[in-house]
Amino acid sequence: MKHKVLAFVLIGFLAASSARGQNALVAAGVGSLGLWDTQVELANPFDDPMVVVISEFAFNGIGGCDFGCNTTSVTLPPHGGQTLSIPNGVINPDSTPPIAALAPGHLFTLFIASCASCLGSPTLLPVAHVHAVNRATNAQTEFPVLTMPAILSRSQPTQLTFPGISKSDGEHCNLVLTSINTDFSVSAITATVTLRDPSGKILGSTTVSNQSSDCLFLQEAPYLSRGCANLFIPDVGGQLGGVSLSNGVLDVTQDAGGAALWGQLYCVNSSGSVTTYSGFNP
Repeated sequence: MKHKVLAFVLIGFLAASSARGQNALVAAGVGSLGLWDTQVELANPFDDPMVVVISEFAFNGIGGCDFGCNTTSVTLPPHGGQTLSIPNGVINPDSTPPIAALAPGHLFTLFIASCASCLGSPTLLPVAHVHAVNRATNAQTEFPVLTMPAILSRSQPTQLTFPGISKSDGEHCNLVLTSINTDFSVSAITATVTLRDPSGKILGSTTVSNQSSDCLFLQEAPYLSRGCANLFIPDVGGQLGGVSLSNGVLDVTQDAGGAALWGQLYCVNSSGSVTTYSGFNP
């Protein structure tokens, strides 16, 4: 019954969003952590100019903000592009206004949309490539970029399952999680994380959650936006007892939070290479 009610809620949201022409691209785990900084490459596939709006504290801006009250925007010419950098958690620090992270090492959820009251149509989205670059080694890793409907309309929106998790002396995997509401905001999250071997046997399980200090309310009267740091769990396989594991499975179930769980698994090799795993294929 619970899944049926949630399905009706999501169907209603998607229909309403379509009617208003509001959509967004979503990338979780963006920001700066250690030596890793994020880059966002944007391209306009259309014959008209497009104003792209980017926000961490995004919400469905009815009657006020075009797309979140704390935003930055760039104008892309027809079939043109632009690259944005996020050093130390600040998107294009020389721009006005920049988007600052909550704290050093803060990983957030990035929303990318077109401006509803600017040039072009709000139903159109740019093409976005989001990746992280290591300042010391120039190694790179990808952030999966999905549309809001793809994240929200899954048959199991509060569950992610990751293949390929491993743990050895030369490799470990880090987990990034976020919880997204239907109004394009991000919630604090509580989730159960379960590690299994390839046969499905449970090796370990734990409950994880955001700290209250990871969430922030931004007030711009009369509108309120909320942003929460993504939940980052280093060496999740090692923490759950996987002393030596190859091709395991990681199940994550949201116990409390927004309408949908999202995130990814990053497996880091001693050579410096990083493999990114998604917990759902759109």
